[in-house]
Formats: sequence, structure tokens, C-alpha cells
Amino acid sequence: MHNIMKKKYLIFTCLFSLTLLFHANKTLAQVLMNPEPENLGLVKWMTIEEADKKVKIAPKPLIIDFYTDWCGWCKHMMKTTFSNPYLAEYINSNFYPVRFNAETTDTIEFLGYKYYNQGIGKRPPHDFAVKMLNGKMSYPSTVFMSNYQNNSFQFSLLIPGYLDVPKIEPFLVFTVEYVFKTTQAEEFADNYNLAFYDSIFAKVKKTKWLTMNQAVDSNKVNKKKTIVFIHSNWCNSCKVMKQSTFENEVINKIVSKNYNMVDLNIESTDTINFMGQKFFNERTQEKPFHQFVYALSQNGLTLPSMVIFNEQMQVVNLVPYYMSPSITEAILEFFAKDAYKNTKWEDWQKTFVGKLPKK
Repeated sequence: MHNIMKKKYLIFTCLFSLTLLFHANKTLAQVLMNPEPENLGLVKWMTIEEADKKVKIAPKPLIIDFYTDWCGWCKHMMKTTFSNPYLAEYINSNFYPVRFNAETTDTIEFLGYKYYNQGIGKRPPHDFAVKMLNGKMSYPSTVFMSNYQNNSFQFSLLIPGYLDVPKIEPFLVFTVEYVFKTTQAEEFADNYNLAFYDSIFAKVKKTKWLTMNQAVDSNKVNKKKTIVFIHSNWCNSCKVMKQSTFENEVINKIVSKNYNMVDLNIESTDTINFMGQKFFNERTQEKPFHQFVYALSQNGLTLPSMVIFNEQMQVVNLVPYYMSPSITEAILEFFAKDAYKNTKWEDWQKTFVGKLPKK
């Protein structure tokens, strides 16, 4: 009796094990036949050929994510950084986003040149990846491109390695808002983090901002030069300049001694009285911003901009684009010391020695 029960138990165990193995194999087969779809985040990726066509019709910056199928950090960046809804919305609105497999065997054409995979090596990289990554095949790597002219991009920035949201943000703004015209990428990233992520620095507010009407009234009593800082709520480099450049201790001392500072938001609805004339914001389709902004910028609006007035409230100069603290120090001293009257800016830059290190 005992032997019979033992045999039945062994038969049952074998049948049960075979059933489990069958279902396991079936499940594995289903996975292999129907693999889990790749997580591409929330960014609306396109091919390099699609971006090539689009940029020729409507120029926009490019962001290119270089990855490989075996790169774990590439997948992680897709699941985290590129899955952030706010970041994805910014990229989708301001860039043509391209995802490029650095080991693809496809032949591609970009900006009039053809690129191939030569098939050399264990994991042969594509010629396009080799060119864009300067031969340093590190994944993930992100390339930012801007200022498209005459079938080429005048600006390109390579940032290797995994980028989380706080790290990629400044490079996106740097590219979209043409900060590269005046400042190095790493310096802007440092100031961006000061403005948006350094909670202690963000609480320190030293600059005394005036309206244009207040500055005009103040100048009647105490003659000073005036700087009108033109910005908007949606201009990120404007916020960085206002919150890091002008709050820099060295800059603040120069400003306090020599200038009245005017905060002029292009969407302001204030009525400005200047030199016997009134300026409004009529918000027309042709000119949606404040009239005074157009008057100061001579209809060539760039954000941010500094407009510098002398003690008689006459416009001396307009300085467009974001300026770092070190550049701003040289600019402020150039006008505060009246060097602009007899010295060229290029010569002043060469000889000026400030308190802030040049980067």
C-alpha cells in the first residue's frame, strides 16, 4: 500500500512539474514573440531624416539623443528625464527631437551629407555618431544644435552622460534662447542652478528695482545713470540674469553706487510717462507688447536686453542677450566710468580687470 501511494505521488509530481514547465515555456515564447514595448518617454521623437526636412522648412533647434540597444543608462534616461511631462512639453515645443541609435546599420542623409556604418569592430558605431560625438563613443550622449543658416547649424553642443532634469534644463534654455552668443555652457548652467535650485541664494534679494516712472522721478532729485532691464515671464534666461547676475554681490555694489535699476516686463500694462510722451500697452496683434519696449529696442526686440541711459535720461546703448556676472561687471564699469565716451568696447574688454573671474 505504501509503495503504491509513493508511486502515485511520484507520477503526480512529474505531471505537475511538466505542466509548470509547459506553461513557463509558453509564457517565455509569448514574451519573445510579443516583447514589452520600448519606453520612449513623452518626447515626440523623430528620425534624423524627418528633422532634416522639417528644419529646412521651419528652422528650430535640434536635440539628438544618441543611444544603443545595450545601454542601461540610455533606457533609464528615457524612463526618467524624457518622461517628465514639463520637460517633454518644453522639448516638443522648442526643438525637433531626434533619437539616434549610434550602432544602426542604416544609411542616413543629413544637411546634404550621407553617413554609413562601416561595420568595423565588435560594436561598430555609425559614422554620423562618430562625427557628432567627436569620436568619443559614450552613451547616452546628447547633442544640442541651434542657429540654422545656409543648410548648417552655427551652434552645436555635446554633453555626454546621463542627464537628469535639473542637469539638462540649463542646456535646453542655453540653446533655445541663444545664450551661447555671450556665455559658456557650464557657466550658464552654474548660474541657472543658482537662480532656480539654490534655495538660500534665491532668498537673497539685494537689487532695488524701480518702475520707469519712479526712475524718472528719482533722477530729478539724484542724478544717476539708469539701466532698463527688458524681460518677460516666459524668458528663462531673463530670470537667470535677474536672479543671479544682478544679485551677485560685486554687481550689486556697482549698481547701487552708479545706477537706477528699472524692471520692464514687455507685457506690463503700466502707462509710462517719458520725455513728455505717454506709452501704453495696447496689445494689438501687430505689437502685442508695451509701446515703450518697441521704442527702446527700435522694433528689434531681443530678450533679455539692457538699455543704458546717461544722467540726462538719454539712451546711450542697448545690450541684447543674457549676460553673465563677469561680462556684466565689465559692461557696467564701462558706462559708469564714462569710458564709452573715448574708448572702444573691444579695447576696454582687453584691458579691463574686474573682481569677478572671467570664464
